[in-house]
Amino acid sequence: MAIEALNILILDEDRSAANFTALVLDRVGVPRSVPISSFDKVSGLLANQDFDIIITTLRDTADLLGVISDLERPPHLIFLGGGDEAVQNTIMQLVSAHKLTLLGRLEKPVKKEAVQTLLQSFKGRQEPKTGEPAKNKSLSAEEVRIGLEKGYLFPHFQPKVEIKSGKLVGVECLARWQDPDRGLVFPDQFISVAEEHGLIRELTRSIFVQAMKQAAEWHVDGLDVKVSVNASMDDLEDKSFSDFVLRAAGDAGVAFDRVMIEVTETKIMSDIKGPLATLSKLRNKGVGISIDDYGTGFSSLKQVSQVPATELKVDREFVFEAWKDKEKRVLLETSIDMGRKLKLHVAAEGAETIKDWRLLEELGCDSVQGYFCAKPMAASELIPWYKAWQKNKPEPVKRKPEKTITGSDGSREAEVGFLQKIQPGHWLAMLAVLAAAAYYFVTQNPFSEPQDNLLQSEEITIAVLPFADMSPEGDQVHFTDGISEEILNVLAKIPNLHVTSRSSAFRFRGSDIHIPTVAQQLGVAHVLEGSVRKSGARIRITAQLIDAASDTHLWSETYDRELTTANIFDIQSDIAAAIAAALRSTLSLEGEARLVKAPTENMAALEAYFRGKQLLGRRDRDSLTTAGAHFEEAIDLDPDYASAYSGLADVYMLLPQYDPELDRAMARARVREAVTRALMLDPDLPEALASMAWYRLNQEYDWAAAEALFRRALEIHPSNLNAMHWMSHLLSWQGRHLEALALAERAVVVDPVSPLMRTNLAYIMVDAGQYDVATTLINQLIEEGSGLLSTLRILWQAETRMRRFDSAANSLVRWAIANGLDVAVAEQIGQILQSAEENAQASEALSEQLARWPSNLEISIPAYAAIMDADQTIELLEQAYQERAEAFSLMSLRINPSYDFLRDDPRFKDLLHRVGLDDVAAGGQ
Repeated sequence: MAIEALNILILDEDRSAANFTALVLDRVGVPRSVPISSFDKVSGLLANQDFDIIITTLRDTADLLGVISDLERPPHLIFLGGGDEAVQNTIMQLVSAHKLTLLGRLEKPVKKEAVQTLLQSFKGRQEPKTGEPAKNKSLSAEEVRIGLEKGYLFPHFQPKVEIKSGKLVGVECLARWQDPDRGLVFPDQFISVAEEHGLIRELTRSIFVQAMKQAAEWHVDGLDVKVSVNASMDDLEDKSFSDFVLRAAGDAGVAFDRVMIEVTETKIMSDIKGPLATLSKLRNKGVGISIDDYGTGFSSLKQVSQVPATELKVDREFVFEAWKDKEKRVLLETSIDMGRKLKLHVAAEGAETIKDWRLLEELGCDSVQGYFCAKPMAASELIPWYKAWQKNKPEPVKRKPEKTITGSDGSREAEVGFLQKIQPGHWLAMLAVLAAAAYYFVTQNPFSEPQDNLLQSEEITIAVLPFADMSPEGDQVHFTDGISEEILNVLAKIPNLHVTSRSSAFRFRGSDIHIPTVAQQLGVAHVLEGSVRKSGARIRITAQLIDAASDTHLWSETYDRELTTANIFDIQSDIAAAIAAALRSTLSLEGEARLVKAPTENMAALEAYFRGKQLLGRRDRDSLTTAGAHFEEAIDLDPDYASAYSGLADVYMLLPQYDPELDRAMARARVREAVTRALMLDPDLPEALASMAWYRLNQEYDWAAAEALFRRALEIHPSNLNAMHWMSHLLSWQGRHLEALALAERAVVVDPVSPLMRTNLAYIMVDAGQYDVATTLINQLIEEGSGLLSTLRILWQAETRMRRFDSAANSLVRWAIANGLDVAVAEQIGQILQSAEENAQASEALSEQLARWPSNLEISIPAYAAIMDADQTIELLEQAYQERAEAFSLMSLRINPSYDFLRDDPRFKDLLHRVGLDDVAAGGQ
């Protein structure tokens, strides 16, 4: 059978891996593949589509075999990835018993050649079985109604085991359906039907009553367990539900604290207000509340804390095989850490092997639910299972004893664990929505050697706080910040030492917050703090390294020297070397601090540069203009100061966005001149390499040269935010969305509090068509008050691409308010877009309104594209091309769906060619 005719289903609990496999299939010529990450969706898909092959991991194979063996023409199987050897052998026996065909196995990440070989061995499926109806179709609403009346619904129970003791502490009640004609029916074939037809409340109550009766029976038999039952949003919004739960438990004689209600994170967080009254009433009576499937939604710490929860249940997507997936491990550890901080019991579902169990044990998870312990079972099987489990449960791992480290003064001791793990801030949970990008980055990191990967579990974490200004006049903040940042940059180059970004750490300037609290908020194990005193011809720098867990000093030193640039950078090298030595001796840190070469010998030039750097990050016209003046001053004082030229190039690259009256041709010339000079002086200066790459991309449309420069910058400095930020756009505009998302996500991991990096991530999501996720992130930024002016513009662009003109109109009004523009214009434009299909004069009306605002092509181009005015859209795109301006509208020509109506227009094709995008392979990696 020809490969291009195949229809393939991909079942992989790792969403990212499923999407990646689909991309590989597309490359080998399979146009129809469906990637899913949940077994619950299988039956519905099989009922409506005829698949030739299912590519699946071992995890859900046992249940999957039972479903597909009843099909008239069962699809062939391909196993994906490895797994426990005993489990593999069992699955192979099941495949044989069901008389199904296994084509072979693929390793993860999937390789093109291996897929092609297996697919070429496919010769077609067996002929349909005659006289046997398919049994995988969902029940009808009437069948569900009748079944509820006749008692076809019954519970199975999956054990929940405490990791520390191996004790059975609870069971989750799972609905099953025993149909007289179909046999055992799984939830995916009747739950959604019940929800759609108003039967879910009756279904939940039937299961709950049965579960309470069973809990009472177990109690009589001496088994005291907490029973968890899932509740839907319909249940929680029913004002009588809480009374029902309390009454049913009371009638059965079950104590309220032995009852747990599980609510799915995605659903509860989408509308938290309605269910709160129900949940609060239950919690006040002692009923436990569990946030189920945690990590699959987009909750903030604030939202989660609003739910009166007693348990956080981490979704199995982040648990299964996290021991071999660095990205999963980080997300799992973050979830467990967040649960602890909220003082919740943390449970994990999806543990399949002893390695899953051991990782959860190491990370301090409280309890486990998964096939490693037990599958869901009938009530009668629980006690026999528990007796067997007690004999075979894993023994706790004996941990290495903690080491006692004496401080530099010999007077204090710090109890330090063997290895401090990464503990990112709570916002990292949001990154779960980009697992596909993270999967690509972890498996195919193109920028650095494996030991430089930021997400390694063996990394040691440290934050460099802004050093205090102890100068007599207290006017040297720019100088002390500059020294702090330079030390941070040196430490960041040491392998396995993860240094928190400048913007994350510097927000604690002048804070009186206790160091352990600061470290907890930054997710680090160590903190470097200090002070700088510059007085006359002398400089004194004091630094101290603190172990956050015990709030004790690991090392401290004071440097008192003559004020010269050589001495300053020698001190920075000494501090970095001392920190590396301290951490290496206590925590097995590998790598040395590298000698820091003074970039200039002129003290005044160094100070001018530090002043410019302090202003560069403020991103407004006045600050950028002043920063440029400081960089110019530094260059006048030292014409060979490479970093000053690089800073000046960045000023003139950014200024056109904030000063519409600036001569763009002059700005382009200044960028080219400054960055060329910087690279002549220091060919390996990462900042200059990134700036030159952005120039080559946006001014010369040289995609290959720009990418090579970005990659070189990231090879030298893998955490360079400018390079990651700008290169993510290059990849995205070419249609290489997985790579772009990975890089944008990595930039957020490096600097999780930066509004710029988070806004950039949202834009990359928009380019990738992940509109709902992008708008969720953008609105979160706006609600936090951390959004930039560009954040609202990106929201406007996303909503016009989606043709959600009512939302787009509202975003445009907010953008106008933020920019101090006439709001009436925004309101009129919004009305024009919403009625464009009925209004033949839309273009004329739009032009009239836009003329009342200063020219802004990033607003005008999406507006004209939205009403499909070809002439105006192309005219403005041509203007952007000639001015080398408005990169987002122009450079997204290839991947922006707003331009689909122009694809056959010769003018559009010519523009695409001149921008250099006509020969780029869309779709990417």
